Amino acid sequence: MLRKLLILAALAAVIAAYFGFGLGQYLTFDGMKAAVAAWEAFYAENPVLVLALFFLAYVVVTAASLPGAAIMTLAAGALFGLVMGTVLVSFASTMGAGLAFLSARYVLRDGLEIGASVGLNGVCMTVTRIENDRVHFDAMQETLSLTTLGQLAVGDLVNVERSAKQGAEIGGHLISGHVDGRAVVTAVERSENNLTLFFQLPKTLVKYVFRKGFIGLHGCSLTVASMDSSRGVFSVCLIPETLRSTNLGALSVGAEVNIEVDRQTQVIVDTVERVLAEREAAQ
Repeated sequence: MLRKLLILAALAAVIAAYFGFGLGQYLTFDGMKAAVAAWEAFYAENPVLVLALFFLAYVVVTAASLPGAAIMTLAAGALFGLVMGTVLVSFASTMGAGLAFLSARYVLRDGLEIGASVGLNGVCMTVTRIENDRVHFDAMQETLSLTTLGQLAVGDLVNVERSAKQGAEIGGHLISGHVDGRAVVTAVERSENNLTLFFQLPKTLVKYVFRKGFIGLHGCSLTVASMDSSRGVFSVCLIPETLRSTNLGALSVGAEVNIEVDRQTQVIVDTVERVLAEREAAQ
């Protein structure tokens, strides 16, 4: 338990320092451009020290999932050249991602027992076996055919969510983990501060999705930004925090995601349809 508290404390300290001291200003394009210009002379005199400091900073940014890794990648190329920059970024990003993965896996296992329910890319799965730091789940054929879990390969990242505890704050709409189907990414629009994804819905689910309504994508509670019912295409806008903490930012055109419609909306739509059908039949 003490080790987990230390990991969480270290992560909290890094994030607090990042925002508290305004370090984010250096991880913008303009900030990094100015930093590269200032460090070029120092790098010429102390190449090993600058390489070590940059490597450490990149590992910390990646491990803590802080914004700015893409800007640091560009800075590495500008400061160290194509070959050295590529090698440095490759090793630093791999080490940082590995630390983030191992830390999350170690911390999230707290209190996990066989029989517990865990959301994997929005799919409610039951823990069947725990071996050291590995957690095992069994997937039925129905689950594999309805969701994207059957497409996963070794090394793929998934969104993980533990079951909500009684009394815990519910920040989004309730997600049960009972997936309704899959949606396909049809377009990706990127801007400076957000990412907009467009999806094609299965025809059977179009009637449950409305603009400003809720929808679950790979287990993430999101607000529908736009909805074209005639084509069955909807969009969601992702802020940097969502991109940092989920795998949605890695989606590309043609990718599939697990979707779960808002249960309250589904009940209302189905009830209205049933009542209208009964009235029509009675006439």
